[in-house]
Amino acid sequence: MVEIIDGKNTLDLIEPSIIGNLVNSVKSADPLGADMLMNTLGNLNAAGRVDEIIAQAICLVPNSEGIHVMSPSEAHAALRDLGMISASVAYHGRKPFEEIPGIEEALIHISEIAEMVPRDSLFSYCFGNPDEEDRRRTYSGTQAELFLIEAVNILGENMTHIVYGLETIYHDIEGDHSDLLVEIEDRFTTVLNDIVQAKQNIPTHVFRHDIGDYFLPLSIAGKDYEPPSAAHTNLLVMDYLVWGSDCVDKNYKDYIAEYSKYLPKPYRDYIALVNSRESLVSRLESGIESGKNLGKLTSSLSSMLNRIYSFRSVHFTMATERTVARPGRDATVSSKHLNPNDSLHNVMIQTIAARERISNLVSK
Repeated sequence: MVEIIDGKNTLDLIEPSIIGNLVNSVKSADPLGADMLMNTLGNLNAAGRVDEIIAQAICLVPNSEGIHVMSPSEAHAALRDLGMISASVAYHGRKPFEEIPGIEEALIHISEIAEMVPRDSLFSYCFGNPDEEDRRRTYSGTQAELFLIEAVNILGENMTHIVYGLETIYHDIEGDHSDLLVEIEDRFTTVLNDIVQAKQNIPTHVFRHDIGDYFLPLSIAGKDYEPPSAAHTNLLVMDYLVWGSDCVDKNYKDYIAEYSKYLPKPYRDYIALVNSRESLVSRLESGIESGKNLGKLTSSLSSMLNRIYSFRSVHFTMATERTVARPGRDATVSSKHLNPNDSLHNVMIQTIAARERISNLVSK
């Protein structure tokens, strides 16, 4: 039976077509008429032509009437472009919110329509980045950055289906999910191969400097917002479903509170809805204790948690390498309250704990 919480269907919130339709509509949107600037932004950044970026950006900032008529998808796209412009100007040591009149206020008001943080997010920068070559958005104009965007998109696409599949299983743990478990396993294989390939194909110095130096936090209306980060993928949602919803670790709760705000609204709604719900791992434990035959599902989840840990290990290594600063430039700081590498390390610790819990069930 599908679970209903507060009158809402948890499966409907994260149905892949809902996420996919939102992604596609953001990709196609260009409410600011910014395609030309955004497609050349990487080259302008590389050449240090920040004055040209500022001059063109001034003409793109929408007025209140233009903002008012934006759809949520168009608002996501506008945040993508104005956020990338702001971070690019900041990269060159300039002050975007002083030199581009109205851009900070526009970000704030547009974010209310998108129901997102007031800057570019991983969702809009990667998942909502147009497919057409003459419309692609990058900070650096490098092939490495395009490869990174594609790698994150592969992760996001597969995680969308994995999360939905696991939520389906959650509501019927005694059902026959053989085909679904095979699909989830295959998608995890794709995700793991994808991040390993990304690490191999993007040299550390390129990832750290040629790309990474553009990912700067922005202070908007007195609050700090971090740049697009792999910590903001829907892998966070999967962790929460599998072992996190009833996790009592304070550091993990702080991590969820800080990073989930960068997720698109359907996933934020899902997290809020299942908060403190029995996690999938706990549900299996209680089911087996009550005599249910859940051996096959438990074995599959054990294998999946091993893959999650493998993924987390590679991701943690990349994140650690990424936050080493270039001489003369501060390391990127994601939050005044959380150290991103400490947070990711704690998630790995919690993943190990969940893996051990499932291993104990398999051995019974």
